[in-house]
Amino acid sequence: MVNKRTWFLLFFVGLFFTYVNIPLREIDPELYPYYEEFLGLYNDICPKKELPTKTIIRFNLKGGVVIGTCTRSYKRSVIEIDPVNWYLSTLNDRRQLMFHELTHCLLSLGHVDERYINNYMNPVLYPLEQHELNAQVINNLRYVCPD
Repeated sequence: MVNKRTWFLLFFVGLFFTYVNIPLREIDPELYPYYEEFLGLYNDICPKKELPTKTIIRFNLKGGVVIGTCTRSYKRSVIEIDPVNWYLSTLNDRRQLMFHELTHCLLSLGHVDERYINNYMNPVLYPLEQHELNAQVINNLRYVCPD
């Protein structure tokens, strides 16, 4: 016979797995077009790679030199962009920042060595031309999804 603790544990585990598998996307409307563009490339090159179930992309004051962050956990990714830096940046820099953070959160790739200043995954944003950024993103997608 199953006791109350076992039922509670089974209920809690079931609730947890239900929660982590329910899709949730909370993306600031201003940031959504960058997510959508990146996802288009992602779906073309990595159609079999599973995306996080929960994706949150929002503005949040970072302060200091931090202009964006990606936090990943089990089936969840949160990208936070500093609004002050965002509104002071060019459209190309905004796109590069979003693709940088999306690469962290969706491809699970880290930074490159700081000596590579012409790479969008450098921890410091050195502006790239759009064609350079696209080529680097596509190379990273192909690296993560070689099929």
